[in-house]
Amino acid sequence: MKFQRWTQTVTLSVFLVLLLFTVAELVPTVEEDFFLRLDPSLALVTTISARVVLFAFLPVVIIVLLSFWLGRFFCGHICPMGTTLDVSDKLFGTTYKKQKKLGRFKTVKYLVLVFMLTGSLFGVSYVFLASPLSLITRFYGIVVYPVISFLGGAGHQLAMPLWEKLDINTLLFMQISSGKYATQLFVFLFFAALFVLPRFTPRFWCRYLCPAGATLALFSWKPIVRRQVDSSCNDCGKCVRNCPMNAINEEKPELTNFSECIVCLNCEKVCPEGSVRFISNRSLRINSTSEGLPGRRAFITTAAAGIGTAVLSLTGLNTASGKTGEGQVLPESLIRPPATLPELDFLSRCVRCAECIAACPTNTLQPIWFEAGLLALFSPAMTLRRGYCDPDCHRCAEVCPTEAIRQVSKDERLWAKTGTAVINRQKCLAWEFDQKCMVCDETCPFGAIEFNKEEGLNVTVPKVLEHKCSGCGYCEYHCPVQNQPAIIVSPMNAQRMADGSFIEQGERNGLMISRKEKAAHGYPGDMGESGSGAPGFESAPGFESGDSPELPAGFDPDDSSNLPPGFSN
Repeated sequence: MKFQRWTQTVTLSVFLVLLLFTVAELVPTVEEDFFLRLDPSLALVTTISARVVLFAFLPVVIIVLLSFWLGRFFCGHICPMGTTLDVSDKLFGTTYKKQKKLGRFKTVKYLVLVFMLTGSLFGVSYVFLASPLSLITRFYGIVVYPVISFLGGAGHQLAMPLWEKLDINTLLFMQISSGKYATQLFVFLFFAALFVLPRFTPRFWCRYLCPAGATLALFSWKPIVRRQVDSSCNDCGKCVRNCPMNAINEEKPELTNFSECIVCLNCEKVCPEGSVRFISNRSLRINSTSEGLPGRRAFITTAAAGIGTAVLSLTGLNTASGKTGEGQVLPESLIRPPATLPELDFLSRCVRCAECIAACPTNTLQPIWFEAGLLALFSPAMTLRRGYCDPDCHRCAEVCPTEAIRQVSKDERLWAKTGTAVINRQKCLAWEFDQKCMVCDETCPFGAIEFNKEEGLNVTVPKVLEHKCSGCGYCEYHCPVQNQPAIIVSPMNAQRMADGSFIEQGERNGLMISRKEKAAHGYPGDMGESGSGAPGFESAPGFESGDSPELPAGFDPDDSSNLPPGFSN
């Protein structure tokens, strides 16, 4: 195996292992988002749109500096998107003669970069539309992983008789669950199109569309280590036909467009005369050609399009303004993860990589469509009917590469209120149907539900104590009412701050969020009617009330012979 295949195999394997750590949390201290911090387009656009310098993107600086020396080596050896597309080239590629000549499209990737950069000047980040690391993480995280998990679970179920026969209890009781994700089909179809494009030309994405490749190309036009062709070249054209980036001049093979060369070393390998070498020798003349940079008119038009799209996004009806209050028309069901930044700051940093979505152990985080406008496309939100948000978990913040979700202490995390539960009385079993139900109270980890007696009803009914509710969604997830639950969480009174203490802010707002154990009691009811239990409570359904329970015939509590073995009075 040639050197490029070794490096690609190793880097893609590391990328997939880190993604596995994200999903399964096998090694909590590992930097699962490491590869996302290598994308130069992602780092550049986020820095401008968020108006902040993140030290997490320091690896990008190293990649850019190495590009002055090695050229676009990142694209040819490290990028998991490029490696994945090389595999598709092998599967779906065509012969050189059948490839389409699309050299004029080489300017498109620079225009994509210009579009994103001009939009970021207004605090709008569209990097998620084309960042290769964001896209490939999304593909493996919410498409490939759940499919593999589903197939693994199905295979495990088929093998259950074997595990039982072999008496392997570990496998017998093991459960393999797979997440379900919104936008999954769209992401799959997008990549299916990328995998088929090699029928027209190899590495179509890297050649014509990738903004990260465009960024690195600007620093690689004159690398120190570069392709050189000596006088033994016989113009056979093998190097031209085997170049995946069309970086070699077809008429003069000694000329190389170094901005397009990804240092794959294919030309060196296939040369029958050994005329091609990649060396660092300043005394040698640079045989290079340059093409692909957009003209002035295309640059201005694209910049105007980027600015116009950003402005339209910011003035959309469902787009959050800089300050909450009057005039806000936001989705009533848009619940962001705990400790996220204020909406506009959050969207300027969020790169829609889906790391947080894949890492969420309860599968409540989902990418959204256009509920909050174009600006929020593919951003994460909680679908609490799908899964609750565990108050002891903050994996979404741990894997976020841009700090769009703040990492806070465990105590602060409890006070990072995501919303408030609201009861729909027309659906509630107690309010509407006069039936005993206390599921919301039983499942609430904060004691934010109380029961009261209401005139005209035989059972007590639930009420939400807003100052105790954290918006975790346990009540909504466990509510037995189908299809829509009788209690839902809305983003009302959510605490979202760029800095400061959630606890201090919550106390100023009158919140009293606590994980203290609730007093043990039965089903809430009327003490006067039941005659037993704590004040204000009656027995749970199916249990008789009274001073003493009715004992089975012939059972004497004072006779120890009637007790089971090991029990005594």
